[in-house]
Amino acid sequence: MSVRVRRAVPGDAGTLVAMASTIAAEEQGWLLADSRWRSVGDERRYIRALQRHPDAALVVAVAAGGELVGRLSVM
Repeated sequence: MSVRVRRAVPGDAGTLVAMASTIAAEEQGWLLADSRWRSVGDERRYIRALQRHPDAALVVAVAAGGELVGRLSVM
């Protein structure tokens, strides 16, 4: 699978929330303490805040077909 990495943009918020909610619902409890995640509006604000921060970033992995397949927040 070919994947490229780019900075997240506010338009990614809906997909990122759906991805996090799916992962949070898994029985193994991957990374998230419970099944709640930010709302799409909160995720959009989070992305904008990281865009303004000089030492932080939210990057996404995008498959060849354009589907977001991963995320990484760096602060």
